[in-house]
Amino acid sequence: MFIRRWFLFLGAVLAVSMHSANANDESRLALLIGNSAYKSSPLSNPVNDVRLMENALKEAGFTVIKAENASIRDMRRLVRDFGDKLKAAGGVGLFYFAGHGVQVRGENFLVSTDSDIRNEDEVADDSINAAVILEKMQNAGNRMNLIVLDACRNNPFAVRSRSAVSGLANMSAPSGSLVAYSTAPGSVASDGTGRNGLYTEHLAKVIRQPGLPVEEVFKQVRSAVRRASNNQQTPWENTALEGQFFFKVPVQAVAPTPVPISQTTTNADPWAMELNLWDSVKMATNAAEFQAYLNRYPKGYFSDVAKARMAAISSLTSEKAAAEKVINERANAEASLKLANERSNVEASQMAAKKSADIVNLEKIYWDGVKGSTNGTELQTYLTQYPNGAFADIARVKIDELKKVAVNSIKPVAAPLLNLGSVGDVIGTLVLKDTLTGIKRNMVVTVDESDAEKTVYSSGDVVDKDGKLRQIRVGDVVLSVVANSLWTLPLKAGTSGDAKVKLQDAGNAGLGSMTWRAIAASDVKVKIEAEVIYRVALNNGSAICMVSGKWTAIYSAGNSLPESFSSNLRSGSGVCSARSNIASAELEFH
Repeated sequence: MFIRRWFLFLGAVLAVSMHSANANDESRLALLIGNSAYKSSPLSNPVNDVRLMENALKEAGFTVIKAENASIRDMRRLVRDFGDKLKAAGGVGLFYFAGHGVQVRGENFLVSTDSDIRNEDEVADDSINAAVILEKMQNAGNRMNLIVLDACRNNPFAVRSRSAVSGLANMSAPSGSLVAYSTAPGSVASDGTGRNGLYTEHLAKVIRQPGLPVEEVFKQVRSAVRRASNNQQTPWENTALEGQFFFKVPVQAVAPTPVPISQTTTNADPWAMELNLWDSVKMATNAAEFQAYLNRYPKGYFSDVAKARMAAISSLTSEKAAAEKVINERANAEASLKLANERSNVEASQMAAKKSADIVNLEKIYWDGVKGSTNGTELQTYLTQYPNGAFADIARVKIDELKKVAVNSIKPVAAPLLNLGSVGDVIGTLVLKDTLTGIKRNMVVTVDESDAEKTVYSSGDVVDKDGKLRQIRVGDVVLSVVANSLWTLPLKAGTSGDAKVKLQDAGNAGLGSMTWRAIAASDVKVKIEAEVIYRVALNNGSAICMVSGKWTAIYSAGNSLPESFSSNLRSGSGVCSARSNIASAELEFH
């Protein structure tokens, strides 16, 4: 009987040893790319994340190929070379990407730092399709492939996309592969507030733990990220793995010195005696029996197991005592709850009174900051924030006085005759330049419509037959007049005014205002200086961004469109930063 038990035990030890040896001998190759330095929407952590993953994977026996802030050309070359090396080496392949990832029509694209994407249909040409990477690894014919995408940050190109889908799409994992996402498909992950992203920080920790199968690694990461994010971020995997894999192989057990087969149990062999004692206590539910084994064999082969089972029994005892404590404490808690509710009601009333007083104080602080200003725009911002405020009437009077002063202090320029053009006329070529990127685009300006009421230009400008502007291009956008009025053509120096406007085709979500004045630039030119503010709704109205700043334009005598303009309108940070309107333009008249 003893000999039979010995061979069973030896077989188990050899199985663990063989698996560990195979895991150590098998080739492990990883490609890591971390992109942070994006021009329009930079990220803080991907470069730090890829360095953290490099250290963790090297400790796990991987040969690592790493790239930071890679261009589109570099990314394509790296993926091609990675596939060739993986095909030659076999074993386990791992691809990791941290940076911007976008979903377009159900496919996932990884964005390089030099990608120049201005429209949705350009994404496929100027980024890497994640499915291509998965296919490249699958074609290598190696045993196992892992893809990890920490690339579900906000889509920086959503404002130019018809679909504007958040997060990444779900990808099917082919046989022998696993695809892991930093958050669930369709959701957005945090870039993190520390040195590393939340997902990669926990992934690097868990893969350093020995003895965890690969599926268990990602389960533990998911649990840790959910806790750390208060259930706001849930990592996700699709898997079709068939074999076993450990980042860190299990610690190998050390088998006891075998007893020669010729020796019989009647010789009182120490190992046989220990094994017999263990067999008698191993199913015990009393910690004292395991302690008896430990007293006899404090460093025995089963000592660690005995201690673990004692701890489990102790934990159950502690849980029972804790449950009794909870029952006793619950009665005390219920008694305290009633008193707490009564106190809460009193405090809520006090907080409501304090909040009302704070609102009044905030308006007073705002007014004190602008009441002495000679800039009508600053007074107008107070009215926008507090249209019915305590100082609203005073602000309107001050704005009217500033307008009168401006009119009296500027010498009018004689108004020239106005030529609006006829349908089909080519007015000229509008050369628009993005001031931040230097990118230019040309727009041929023609007369699209002309009737007894108005003239419509292809640039978006609309002028009534009496010279009043209904619609005006301001940098990258077109604004329509909702109330009051803009300037009348031919333009006269010394005029000023303000108008309620809205973003073209945006409805009430795009409401704003434009306060303007006309001043003489030369004997035949007039300059418009305007303060502009308008709203932009993003993500189906879940976010409202305010875009505001200055817009200037130069009109030549007799022209219905400005010969040049410049816009410097900015929005907030985060998702709003993509809506900034910073551009200049020259109209080359034909």
